[in-house]
Amino acid sequence: MSGFVPKRVAMTRTASATTDMKAATFNNQLISTIGRRSTLRNQIQKRSFGSFLQINYTNAVGNKCEREELAPVRTQGTLQLVKDVAYNVELFKDENTMGFVIKSLQEDIVKLGGAGTDRYCAFGAIGNYVEDIRMPTFTGAAAGCSGARILALERWYTTGWDAIPLSSSSTAGDRTSLVLAVVGNFTTGPKIHIDGEVHACEDVIQNIPQFGNSPNGVAKYGTGAGATPFTLFRYGGSGAFSTSDPDTTFAAGFNNINEKKSIIIFSE
Repeated sequence: MSGFVPKRVAMTRTASATTDMKAATFNNQLISTIGRRSTLRNQIQKRSFGSFLQINYTNAVGNKCEREELAPVRTQGTLQLVKDVAYNVELFKDENTMGFVIKSLQEDIVKLGGAGTDRYCAFGAIGNYVEDIRMPTFTGAAAGCSGARILALERWYTTGWDAIPLSSSSTAGDRTSLVLAVVGNFTTGPKIHIDGEVHACEDVIQNIPQFGNSPNGVAKYGTGAGATPFTLFRYGGSGAFSTSDPDTTFAAGFNNINEKKSIIIFSE
């Protein structure tokens, strides 16, 4: 029955200002279809079936994706972040990654194997939004990424990003450090405050073939034909621009269901 949503039971206002449901029951008993015209019988059967589905949907325990689809906990629509304003962030951790990843991207990652989702069938949230979250408007060096869509704020703490090159500004350990992934090609990242600690962007990585390590990443983001380019801003690991490394504190504090709450601010 997945994907089938029955029509809601029709409601009729009565003279006494109460509401009577046009359902296939009378005194909580199913109405018999024996001896009735076929059109009426079909209507009764459809309404009875729909009523049972409504009960099943309301009590859809065990299927977190169905529950979230029918009665969303997460806010729908677009969240436009504002510079220097604090936002609650809910982080999640699976066998390879910790942090936040937009819902649609995490669904693609799950299909590749070796990834999970939180109790709301997503991978964390920013301001209770899980999909369309936009960077603040900046006026300084980070102005280029103003309004860019966020893909993830995460640490890939096992394998790490092959796309982070070994160079004078990055080491092998930096591949598992905290990164912010945004749609588009940019050269300068903003500062990010996490639970009161300020972290500057230590490195910027562009021209990444896929979201993940090729050839096993999500190809809709990257440099392939028809793909959407994205940039990684690295905040954790080595570098001289921040006085503190966020990797350790970002990894601490997850509870027994692998969830954690933090506060973030973007600034220049």
